[in-house]
Amino acid sequence: MPKKLITELNGQRLKLSNLQKILYPSVGISKAEIIQYYIAVSPYLLKYLAGRPLSLIRAPDGIGLKQFYTKNRPGFTPDWMPSIFPPWDDENDYLYATEVQHIAWLANLAALEMHTSNSTLGDLDKPDFFVIDLDPSEDHTWDQIKALAIELKKYLRAQGLACFAKLSGGKGIHLRTPIICSRDYDAVTDRVKDLMKTFVRKHPQTTLRVHKDQRRGKILLDIYRNHPGNTIIAPYCLRARTGAPVAMPLSWTVLEAAESAQDFQLAGVIPHLEKHGDAWDGIGDSAMELFPAQGIYTASEAQAKNVKLTDYAEKRDFEQTSEPIPSSDPAVNGRFAVQLHDARNLHYDLRLGVDGVLWSWAIPKAFPSDQEASRLAIRTEDHPAKYIDFEGEIPAAEYGGGTMWLLDQGEFIWHKKEEKSLEFELKGSKLHGRYKLIHTRERQWLMRLVSAPRVKQTSFKPMLCASSNSLPTGKDLIYEVKWDGIRTLIYKDADETPLTIRSKSDRDISLQFPELIDPASVDARSAVLDAEIVCLDERGAPLFDQVISRLHRKIDERYMDSAGFRPKAYIYYFDILMLDGVDLTDFPMHKRHAILSAVIKRGEHFRVSDIFLDGQALYKSGKTMGLEGVMVKDKNGKYHPGRRTSDWIKVKYRQTIDAMIIGYTAGKGDRQSLFGALHLAQMQDDQWQYLGKLGTGFDHEKMREILAQLKALDEIKKPIDDKIEEESRTTWIEANLACEVQFASWTAKGTLREPVFLRMKEKI
Repeated sequence: MPKKLITELNGQRLKLSNLQKILYPSVGISKAEIIQYYIAVSPYLLKYLAGRPLSLIRAPDGIGLKQFYTKNRPGFTPDWMPSIFPPWDDENDYLYATEVQHIAWLANLAALEMHTSNSTLGDLDKPDFFVIDLDPSEDHTWDQIKALAIELKKYLRAQGLACFAKLSGGKGIHLRTPIICSRDYDAVTDRVKDLMKTFVRKHPQTTLRVHKDQRRGKILLDIYRNHPGNTIIAPYCLRARTGAPVAMPLSWTVLEAAESAQDFQLAGVIPHLEKHGDAWDGIGDSAMELFPAQGIYTASEAQAKNVKLTDYAEKRDFEQTSEPIPSSDPAVNGRFAVQLHDARNLHYDLRLGVDGVLWSWAIPKAFPSDQEASRLAIRTEDHPAKYIDFEGEIPAAEYGGGTMWLLDQGEFIWHKKEEKSLEFELKGSKLHGRYKLIHTRERQWLMRLVSAPRVKQTSFKPMLCASSNSLPTGKDLIYEVKWDGIRTLIYKDADETPLTIRSKSDRDISLQFPELIDPASVDARSAVLDAEIVCLDERGAPLFDQVISRLHRKIDERYMDSAGFRPKAYIYYFDILMLDGVDLTDFPMHKRHAILSAVIKRGEHFRVSDIFLDGQALYKSGKTMGLEGVMVKDKNGKYHPGRRTSDWIKVKYRQTIDAMIIGYTAGKGDRQSLFGALHLAQMQDDQWQYLGKLGTGFDHEKMREILAQLKALDEIKKPIDDKIEEESRTTWIEANLACEVQFASWTAKGTLREPVFLRMKEKI
C-alpha cells in the first residue's frame, strides 16, 4: 500500500497520506480502510452532517495513543474546505461538510469521530432537533436501557413528537427528535428540560443530575447536549474505541434485537445499509412543533372529540407525518384553501370549512376555466381545521405521501348546499369564481364553473438580474448554474396544444426548436415558465454558438440525421410564473422552484436547473467546467416580470489573456476620428491564431493614446487567413503592440466572447 495517494472526488484533488498506518490495532484497521468507509457511507452520513458545524475527535497515531478533541479549523486547511464562526463561539472557526470530498479530507485527518451541532447553516440560532443520551451506570443491563428508550419514545409520542433511536457506539442509546426550528437554543433546552423533569418523576430509575455521586445507580438522561456549542456524534460515524464501533441509527424493531450499544462495527455498516437502507430516511419530515398551541389534541383524544375526523386519524401515523393532529375549530367555517399535491399524481386539493372541519376533494386536473368544461373531483376524508394552512412534505410511506403546497386561501359563500349538489363562490387572493359540485356516484363528483369575473389577460416579460464581480453569500441565498443559451418564456395553453417558445424580445421561436414543444413535458393544463435553451458539449457545458445557429434557421430535413435534430437542443427550466390560471409570481422563489420540479416531466430534452446551497463549491466546479457563471437567488424573493432586482444576481467567470494587436478598423460616429475596434491574435506554431475584435473597455483619451501607437507602426498585408467582418475597413499593422484582455469564454471558432480591454502590455 502506498504511503501517499493523490485522488479526485467531485472534481477536487485530495492528497491522502499515511494510508498504511493502523488506527484500530485490535482489529487491524488502517487509515486507508477508514477513508474508504467514510467515502462509501457519505451518501447516508451527509444527510445528517451537511451544513452543521463540527467538532472532531482525532487520533492520528491510532486509538489508545494520543487523541484530541478539536473544534477549530487547522491552519493547513485547504481553501475549498468550508468553515464558519457560529454565533455562539466567535473565537473558533468550525469546519463543516457538504460534499464527499469534505468527508474524505476529514477522514484523512484521522478525525474518527465527527460530532454535529443541532442546527444548520440555514438558521444556526434555531435547532432542528433535540437529543437525549441514555447514559447508564454499571448497575444497569442492556435490556433495561432498551426498555427505557421505548418508554421515552412512548412518552414523546404522547406529546405529539417523533423519536428515533441510534446505538451510541459507546455504552448507551441516543434518541433524536426532529422539531420545527421556530425557537432559539435557550427556549428549546428549557422546554426539553421541562419535558424530561415530568418523565423523571414517573421513572425513578432515571435522573437529570450529571454529577456521578448524585446519579449513582440511575440512568442519566443527558439533555445537556442541546445547548449551543455542544455537539452529538453524527449517525454512521466511527467511535474512537476498541473494535471500531459505529454510532448506528436503527429502526425500533431492529433496536429491540440489538445486544449492545456496539453491535455495529465498521465492517458491518455498508452491508446492512445495502440490505435494509437508512433507518432514519425522511426523519426531517416528522418534525413537529415543540411548543404546541392550545387546543391541539393527541390522535386518540382528537378521535374521541371529533368523530368526523376518525377516518383522517386512522389513515395517519402522527409519529411519522407532520400533518396537523386532528382537531376542529369553528373559526374555519366559511374559509377555503386550495393546495397543490404532488403524491402519486400531481393534483389539486379543494378544502371548504364546514362545521369546524374541512370538507375535501382531490381534483386530478385543473379547476374548470370555462363553463363548457367539467372536472372530476374525488371526495376525500374530512381534514382538521389547521390543514387550511398546511404545506410540507408527507413521508412517502404515509397516506398521501408527497409534497403539498398552499396555492390560495380565503373566504367562500354558499349559493346552494344540498346532499348531492353544492354551489359556492370562492373569494381568494388568486382564485375567484362561482363553482358547482355535483355528486355522481360513490366518492366521485363533477366540478363545473358557473361564472367568474373577467380577468385581464396577463402578459409576462422575463425577470432581469443584477450583476456582481464576487459571489454573494448568506443563509437565504441559493445558487444555480448560469446557463449560456437563449432566454425564453414557455407557454402552455391546453393539454394537446404544443408549447409556445418566446424569446426575451417576445419573438415566437417555436419553429426553431420543435423537439422542445411537446405539451406532455409540462404536467399542467396551462402554465407560463422561465427557461434557457442550450446546446451542450460532451461534458455538459453549454455551446453558445451552436444554440445561436439553431435560433437563426427554421428546422427542416437538412438539419436532421438518424438521431434527430442537429445540433441537439435542451431546455433547462428554472422558474414558473403561472400554473393553471394561478399567478405564482408573488410566491417565494424556493416554493416556485419546488412546484416547477413537480410540474416538469423530465426527459432527454427537458430538465430542471438544480439548486445548490454551497455557492463556493458550485462556483469552483463551474469555473473548472468552463461554464459562463453562477446565478445567486434570494430563496424568499418574488418573481418581478420585466424588472431588474437584486433578488437575482449573476456572477460571471471572467478570464484574462495577453494578445497581440494585428490591425484596427476605421471609427464611426463619435469614434470617427479614432478607431472602431482592434484585431487581436496570438502566435501559435509559427502562425497567427485570430482571437477576434476588441471594441470596449477604453475611453476616448485612452483610444487617442493607442491610435498614436498604432499609426507609428508599419502597415502590412493581411497576416491571417480567417474571414473577418469589416475587412474593407481594416488597417493591418506590424504586430508590435500587446494588450491584456478580459473575456467571458471561448467561442467554438476559438475567438474571445465578450472581450474587454484592460491595459496595454509589453510585447509578448
